[in-house]
Amino acid sequence: MDGLMIDTERLHHESFKAVLEEYGITPKTNKQGVIHISGISAEDNWNRFKQQYGFEENTDILAQKKNNLHYRFLKEKVTAMPDLLGP
Repeated sequence: MDGLMIDTERLHHESFKAVLEEYGITPKTNKQGVIHISGISAEDNWNRFKQQYGFEENTDILAQKKNNLHYRFLKEKVTAMPDLLGP
């Protein structure tokens, strides 16, 4: 339902970014204005980040940190897509 009922793309961006910043990394955004590549797995994004920014951390640890933030952001920041709940 992502993208249909709620837009979580920005929340994924914020979650990835916050974890990278914990490691002293200031990530650069892509053409879509986010740091991750949509449509690939979180694991693949983490492997890409580790290669791009030259740091090492267990991917499972990175994924857990990101997921914890993402769920918190879902509770705090998510809103329904326009017209989902009616006009």
